[in-house]
Amino acid sequence: MNTTLKVLFCILVLQVGLVLLTHRKGSKNEIDLSHPLLPLPFEKVDRLVISGAESHQAVLSKEEGIWKSDEYFGFPLNQDKIGSLFTDLKELRMSWPVGKTLLAAKQFLVTKDNFEKKFEFYEGDNLIATLYFGSSPSFRKSHIRVEGEENTYAVKFSSYEYQVKSKSWLNRRFYKLERDAVERGQVLTKPGAIT
Repeated sequence: MNTTLKVLFCILVLQVGLVLLTHRKGSKNEIDLSHPLLPLPFEKVDRLVISGAESHQAVLSKEEGIWKSDEYFGFPLNQDKIGSLFTDLKELRMSWPVGKTLLAAKQFLVTKDNFEKKFEFYEGDNLIATLYFGSSPSFRKSHIRVEGEENTYAVKFSSYEYQVKSKSWLNRRFYKLERDAVERGQVLTKPGAIT
């Protein structure tokens, strides 16, 4: 019995040593939870293309600080909704990955050929980042992967709030026009820009 206790004690010491070794400060396995998941200069983004799995696509462009729809002849978009999207994306932080390979990314539907939604961020004609949204592990959560990385994360983000159709991004305050404003020619006042 005494020999068994010694063996078990040695195994315990070995396990504690392995835990300390893999979780010590500066370990490769350590993740900086304060680091943004998408380190992107959002103020430089002037075109956003949102694609869906079924070839639907919304193209949103910024001209002179105002977001407009390419599909609807430059019709003003909901500036607050785009601002809310960018705020939500800025607040995403690194976490422990749920998958660390492209095979896992395929299972979570966050690959180039297999995704639920894809967000492409442009500065001029330069594609500066691509973000894939996949399956949903639970309510108001999404699997997500940044192009060029193998890790897949589960984050608090409701991708269903940001639709693939351009129509859902239009500024609906222009749908209702007061008769007096039309007669005075004050219909298309410039909506506020995102800062």
